[in-house]
Amino acid sequence: MMQAVTASRVLTTNLQDHLGDWIRRGDIAGGIILVSQGDDIIAHVAMGADGSADDVQLQPDSCFCVASLTKVVTAAAACQLIAQGKLDPYAPLSHYIPQFATLPQVRRLKRGASYPPLHLAPGDPPGGMPEFDVTPARRTIAVRDIMNFTSGLHSIGLPNPSLPLTAPDDSIASYVAKLPEAHLDFDPGSRWAYSSATGYEVLARLVEIAADMPFADYCAELLFEPLDMKDSCFGLQPRIASKLADRKALASPRTVRTDYASGSAGLFTTAADYARFGRMLLGQGMFEGRKILLPAAVDLMRTNQIGDLIFPGLDMADFWLGSSYSQPGLRYGYGVLIVEDCAAAGIAVPSGSYGWDGIGTRRLWVMPALDAVLVILMPGAGHGVAPLHRAIERIVVDALSG
Repeated sequence: MMQAVTASRVLTTNLQDHLGDWIRRGDIAGGIILVSQGDDIIAHVAMGADGSADDVQLQPDSCFCVASLTKVVTAAAACQLIAQGKLDPYAPLSHYIPQFATLPQVRRLKRGASYPPLHLAPGDPPGGMPEFDVTPARRTIAVRDIMNFTSGLHSIGLPNPSLPLTAPDDSIASYVAKLPEAHLDFDPGSRWAYSSATGYEVLARLVEIAADMPFADYCAELLFEPLDMKDSCFGLQPRIASKLADRKALASPRTVRTDYASGSAGLFTTAADYARFGRMLLGQGMFEGRKILLPAAVDLMRTNQIGDLIFPGLDMADFWLGSSYSQPGLRYGYGVLIVEDCAAAGIAVPSGSYGWDGIGTRRLWVMPALDAVLVILMPGAGHGVAPLHRAIERIVVDALSG
């Protein structure tokens, strides 16, 4: 026991020292790092501020909109329904959402055109948009195409004027019903491209249909309540407002609406709450002696679901539609990236680990080889903190492997 306590103190001190250095240099305004091993939290560090005009000081229980870390929760909800036989990943999307029955249209680059670099700012990329031809897709979208980002429905960093906007009074159902009019970026199943803001809205709707209840209610019943995630909810609910940090990262009205549970990016939570969710995944669906998810549901998430398709990398900056480079050692499951070979991938977290990223500054790793979970929450958005994430991962893995 004494050895474990000492290791925890050393890890906490090491994380505090490095986080403090990065804050003093101005690399980040602040950050929260939580590491759990087994049933114990062995480090929980909160330092600095959220970088806002109000200079909100980060606390261990500061609440963040975790952006695309929402997708891991959405995938877990969907995979539970698959494991229960209530949702068929191989079925056509139209089996559940009839509006998708029409063969979609695909915008294809004209001869000689090329995709622009990843562009996350509003408006067209510098140099303008490439020219496209629009022709019918080779097949319709299947449920699993939505789940593993091979649907072609919206790709990060590439504006698509055919995508409908979310109206202020849209529900998930009414918004998703408008999406079949959008042009796909490629034929379903033919490649991987990150649908950061659209694909998992469809998945949230599929969860509603298969579970026969609102998406937010299902997630609360399945996950938040049994895991005692008291500070976790969809949208900016009044009960968490006093703990909220990093308000400037809430760029999309969808994420803050309390009457629209965005399956892509609408989850508000704390590091401690989200780590409880991570510990449940680590336990193959078990948490503190209770079965939350079926083991088969967790297996679906952390199994390669894209075969040999090009998977471009680890960070938001890698998810360029035009990439022809596939990062060795990494694959994608349902809602999470999988580290199949950490040496080939050049990453510290062990092989068999899985997790995801939220707008470049929030991250989850579930690391079965170390019986550990790592949650990182940093304010802001963008891939500039990727080197800091890699450094934190190395610090944690070295401490837990020693």
